[in-house]
Amino acid sequence: MNGVGGSGSFLVLVRSYLTQSNSVLWIILAIDIVGMAAIIINTTNEYRFT
Repeated sequence: MNGVGGSGSFLVLVRSYLTQSNSVLWIILAIDIVGMAAIIINTTNEYRFT
C-alpha cells in the first residue's frame, strides 16, 4: 500500500487526530489540494522536459 508522494498515511493520521475542529479539517483539505496540485505539476513538468 504505497501512496503517491508517500505522505498520504501521514495526512490520514493528522485527519483522524484533528477531527474535532471543522476549521482544522478545512486547513487539512486545503493542504491536501495543494499537495495534489504539486504532484500533478511535478508529473506534467517531467513530461514537459523529457
